Amino acid sequence: MFAGMATQQKQSTIDAATVSEYLKLVLNATNKAERESAEKALAEMAAITVYAPTLVNLALDKSVPFHLRQSAAVNLKNYIDKYWSSKEFNFVGPEPSAEAKAFVKSAVLVGLSDSESRIRVLMATTASKIANIEDLESWPELFQSLMSNLKSGAPDQIHGSLRVVSSFVDDISETQFAHIAPILLPQVYEIFANQNYNPRVRSRAISVFRKFLETLQIVEKSVPTAVQEFLLPQLPTWMHAFHQILAPMDISNEQIIFKTEIFYVESTTIEYLVSKFPGPMKPYFPETFQLVWRTGTTLFPVYKATTITTSDVDAVEEVDTDGDVMGLNSLLFNVFAIIGVAAENKGMDAVFVGTDDSNEFLKALVELGVSFSQISDGQIESWEADTNAYVQEEDETSPSFSMRYSITMLFDQLTTRHNLRFLQALFTAVPTLFEAAKRDSITEGIKSGKVSFDFNGFFEHVIQECIKCDSCPLLQGRALVFSSIFYEYIPTNQISQYINAMAAALSSNALSCKIGGLRALSQLASNSTLYPYFTQSIGNIIESVCTMAPSATEDLLLMLLESLVPFVKVDEALVTKYEASLIPLLVAIWTRDPEDTLVNVCVLNVFTTLSKNKLMFDALQVRLLPPLSHSIGDANLMTTQPGVYSNALMLLGVLIRGAASPLPLAYMNTVFSPLIQAMVTSIDNGILQEGQDCLQSMVLKDVNSVINWNDGSKNGLSYILDIIARLLDPNSDESSCLYIGSLITAVIKKARTSITPILPQLLSAIMSRLATAKYTQLIQTLLLVFANLILEHGSVAIVNFLGEVTVNDGVGQQRNGLNLFLNTWSDYYDEIMGFYNLKLNAAAMATFISQSGSDSRVTAVLVKGGLLLSADAGIVTRSKSKKVPDQYQMISFPAKAFKLLLKDYQQNRESAMKGDKAAVDELTGDSVDTEDESGEWEDDAAELDEAGDWFEVDGNEEEDDDTDPDLINNDIYNLKMTDYLSNFVKTCVQNNGVQFGAIANQILDGAEKKILASILSI
Repeated sequence: MFAGMATQQKQSTIDAATVSEYLKLVLNATNKAERESAEKALAEMAAITVYAPTLVNLALDKSVPFHLRQSAAVNLKNYIDKYWSSKEFNFVGPEPSAEAKAFVKSAVLVGLSDSESRIRVLMATTASKIANIEDLESWPELFQSLMSNLKSGAPDQIHGSLRVVSSFVDDISETQFAHIAPILLPQVYEIFANQNYNPRVRSRAISVFRKFLETLQIVEKSVPTAVQEFLLPQLPTWMHAFHQILAPMDISNEQIIFKTEIFYVESTTIEYLVSKFPGPMKPYFPETFQLVWRTGTTLFPVYKATTITTSDVDAVEEVDTDGDVMGLNSLLFNVFAIIGVAAENKGMDAVFVGTDDSNEFLKALVELGVSFSQISDGQIESWEADTNAYVQEEDETSPSFSMRYSITMLFDQLTTRHNLRFLQALFTAVPTLFEAAKRDSITEGIKSGKVSFDFNGFFEHVIQECIKCDSCPLLQGRALVFSSIFYEYIPTNQISQYINAMAAALSSNALSCKIGGLRALSQLASNSTLYPYFTQSIGNIIESVCTMAPSATEDLLLMLLESLVPFVKVDEALVTKYEASLIPLLVAIWTRDPEDTLVNVCVLNVFTTLSKNKLMFDALQVRLLPPLSHSIGDANLMTTQPGVYSNALMLLGVLIRGAASPLPLAYMNTVFSPLIQAMVTSIDNGILQEGQDCLQSMVLKDVNSVINWNDGSKNGLSYILDIIARLLDPNSDESSCLYIGSLITAVIKKARTSITPILPQLLSAIMSRLATAKYTQLIQTLLLVFANLILEHGSVAIVNFLGEVTVNDGVGQQRNGLNLFLNTWSDYYDEIMGFYNLKLNAAAMATFISQSGSDSRVTAVLVKGGLLLSADAGIVTRSKSKKVPDQYQMISFPAKAFKLLLKDYQQNRESAMKGDKAAVDELTGDSVDTEDESGEWEDDAAELDEAGDWFEVDGNEEEDDDTDPDLINNDIYNLKMTDYLSNFVKTCVQNNGVQFGAIANQILDGAEKKILASILSI
């Protein structure tokens, strides 16, 4: 097919036989070396311009064995990513010639009609990749060929073309959309509505329709009439077809498979229509919902017969050509997904609660949901055979996807929208399963009297009987967990009895009962107010966990380790009695599989908790420090098992942070020297990261011992500075120094006198690293070094220093240090993470502007302001964004700083508000709809009070922060940011700092001016 073209090329030529031979070598390789050798040869051929045409010829040649055709098609697909265009991120090169590209594009279009579905799919993927790289205008034959295939009536051609269409629809401009949509959508509908095509082809047509809807939503922003022009004329026919498919209640296997094929895509399309286009969907959704509801109720007898009481699921399941499982469960998942969408829609409230608040439908829905969520015989057998499967299934934080999980998600949606009405329906329908709802909502509803339920009677007559039911361990376990969730309703004098029952369950022969007891105890032990009730049982609980852990694996082991964290906190004096068994057990688990990250993290969490127990720490230190010293001194371990070595460093860090200050001599005498050697020589990122953490902790704990340590060549501080210099080298791996800023700040803070002479060199090295840094985390840690210096020493010295520094930006350009720093700071100000770091960042910028905002060197620095949008910009597609990078207004740094600090003030202000417009109605759970068209679903929208009360504290003060306590400036930590930033702004206005008036009038946008006005009005 490509004969003659090769003779025109200057490069070496290849033929199909040569390429075919190397493809065979890759497929038939018996070891890694053979495969890599053949792959290298193919990579060398890729530089020859006829390589891609040769691949496509092989892929489409029906005389070639299928496995080679498929291999050629896969290689062609991968070739596009690396060679097709030099503008692509993954480009390796060289690009094929224009003639070769034209040939490949023409051949790929032919391949969309191939009789082999896997070849067809690969050709479609290749065509999509090319279309996403090039503009559609540069490949006009593509759309013409696709339309021809879609009109052909040939299933193979339609299948391949639909795949391509669905991939490029989201990358067309509004102009292209206006031309393509009226032509393509009707044809796609014809395919969907044609019952002669198989369900997979028809569902693919629905997916194209869904893609058009997504693009339409974007187009509507620039063309307000787009919905009226393109959706409203099409919607009646599509919805009519959807209803025709949903209406038949035939429950044969064939109908279930068919409905699943269509429903799989249709349900997400309906969901998208309802959420994004509520106005146009208003006439259709009630009928859609009724059909979906009927489908769910009709399928329950089938589900019960094939899933709950037997395990004959295969009778109603098939795997389609894309590997998706089509069958009863898949169909039901989608049914409940659409019901969930309806539950969240205010326009459907009358359906769920009734016009007279009778809640009849809610009650029926709850009964159906609970019926579907029953534990099946097959599940019980599976759990009895595999404990880890049971633990994973019941894990609330990472449950496996199942029918019961699907129902739980639906119940969560109902709780959010209909709150107490739903909970009352749940209690009325099935009081034994209402733990699926949210505990806080239940508690609040019962305490307020708006939900009626006899908890005392329920615990006395139901829960206690369930706990005693030895013949049903699953029920026992559930009853124990339920007791821990709603312990507030247990009489105070009975709490110890329940805890003792939970502890006794740990000795049960039934694992489901053991696991229920363990979950319940862990839940209660996490509440420090309940510690007194554990007095009689905590010792037995810890012993039971220690007994179960050695033989536990995977999910059960993780659960046991996680439960130890709250258990060892209950009685710090008592837990010391178990250190002889507890610590060796944890070490054994830790060393049993050192590469298991999840287990190591859990073990480390237990050790961290124990290290905070002053009564336990000496024993912990005595048992752990010697083996850790041995491991860290093992150079062979460092090179052969770097993961194990970095884990040892991680545990060493736990000990250092828990140790006394100054550090015991053992740390400097046994671990400091090998730690330094590892940090000087290792190239493993894990070792370098954990080593930095250890060094930081040692400097903060005992900097004098670090300075006084000497190996005859250098002292400890000099070695640490060498390590910092190594990590700051722009040629080193960024991943190795993501937290280097904390170590630098610790050194500067603790070694003030010793560090002063070399501080300029250190800051210059930081700037060199900052100039080339790509990772946000690294940039953040380096910026915060300067933020700390600004707050501690003022900004004037920083401006003077950076103003004289010149930095290489990594691409051969020299940049002024002050310009680089201020541009980077303004670009990444919003990327700073962590409760303390956010305050530190804002306070440093406010201080900088207060002290140096009028400095001519600072006002001369221009940074990115707002994004500039041209009037004819339209939709920014992938291809357009590659050709036209974003353009920004350039403004002075002080102006950008004010914009950032005003935004910071507003975010802190909103976080501190006690009530707002999204508040949930106390009875119904209704929240304010934010969709522009939400009013179309209700005739009378309630007016909401926009006024809100204020909290005294900032809203984010409850967030966790992992900043080392010794690095925290308490004055900054305790700042009330709204007050601080408000005072800063008022001071600037009063003093007209850095010509504040000009900035306010010329640079601030409308929203920022409103924020400013609100500050000045206080």
